[in-house]
Amino acid sequence: MTKKSVIPALIAAAAVMLSGCTLSGSAENLLSPPVLCEEQNDIYSALIQSTGEDITLQYPRSGSYRSAFIIKDIDGSGDDEAVVFYSIRDEVRINILDTDEDGNWMSVCDISGSGANIDRVMISPMGMADRTSIMIGYGESGADKILKVYTYDSGKISETYSDNYSSFFLYDLNNDGRDCLCILRSNNENIGKRAEFSVVTDTGTKVVKNDTVSLNDKSSEFVSVVLGNVGENTPAVFIDELSGGQLSTEIIYQVGGTLRNPLYLDERQIIRDTIRSKGYLSADIDLDGITEIPTLSYFPGYNQDSRDSFFVTNWNVYSNFKIGRASCRERV
Repeated sequence: MTKKSVIPALIAAAAVMLSGCTLSGSAENLLSPPVLCEEQNDIYSALIQSTGEDITLQYPRSGSYRSAFIIKDIDGSGDDEAVVFYSIRDEVRINILDTDEDGNWMSVCDISGSGANIDRVMISPMGMADRTSIMIGYGESGADKILKVYTYDSGKISETYSDNYSSFFLYDLNNDGRDCLCILRSNNENIGKRAEFSVVTDTGTKVVKNDTVSLNDKSSEFVSVVLGNVGENTPAVFIDELSGGQLSTEIIYQVGGTLRNPLYLDERQIIRDTIRSKGYLSADIDLDGITEIPTLSYFPGYNQDSRDSFFVTNWNVYSNFKIGRASCRERV
C-alpha cells in the first residue's frame, strides 16, 4: 500500500494552534538582557578587568549555544574554561578565561572575530582528531556568512579553518562513528561562489576540506535540512530548498568516501520529481530511520481544471536511482 496523507494543511493548522502562546509584560522587559548567574558574574568581572567596561556581551542567534558565556573543557585538561563573546566599537571578539590555582577566573587570551554578529556556535571534536574544535559562524541570518574554526591549547586560540556558509552542522556521514563538519553554501555571484555541499574533518594536525559536491545553483534558499538515511544503513542529508517559489529536495550521501548528489547531478535531473508547493518538508514520517520526500497529486475526481482542487500528499523514498512511492501502511 502507499503512504498517503490527505490535506496535511489540517495537521499543520492544528500544530499552529497547539503551539500558540501569550506574551505579557512590557516591550522593555522583553528586551532586557539575561540575568547573569554567580559564576557568570565572576567570569564577567574577570573579563572587564582585561577589556575595560565599555563592552557589550554578544549572544549567538541560533544553535544549541545561546549564551554569551560557554563554560566547557575545550583543551582536554579536565578542567573547564570559559569562552565569552562580546563586542567593542562594533567589533565582535572572543575571550578565553581560565582559573588560577586559587580557583579565580582570569583572562588568558583574546582575539577578534569576524563581522558584527554571531550566528551560531558549535564545540566538539570532529573527524579523526580527539582535540576539540570551536566552530563559530558570523553574520546576519539570510546573508552570506563566515565560518571560523578554532582550537585552544596552552593558553592560545588558533584559527584552523575558514569558509563561507549558509548552514553548517556536524554529522557522521560516512558511518564511521565520528562526526564530520558539513557545510552548505548557496549560490553567491557577488563572491564568485557556487552552491555546494562540503565535508570538513580534523586530521589531528590540521582541518581540511575532504570533498565537495555541487548543489542546484537555481535554489534561492535552504528551507530545511534533515539528517536521515537512504536505505537502512546509508546516512544522508536531505536538503529542502526553494526555487522559483516551489520546494525541491537534494540528497547528499557518500559512496566509498566520495560525496554524491544523485537527484541533481544525474543528466535525468531526478530533482524534478521532488518539486512541490511550499510547506511540504521531508521527514521520517514512520520513524523507521529512512527519510521520505513528499509530493502532491490530485485527489481522485479532481484535476487542474477543477474549480476547487484537493490534493493527496504522497511520501516517496529514493531507491535504485529514482524517486518512488514508499511501501508502507496507508496514512490519512
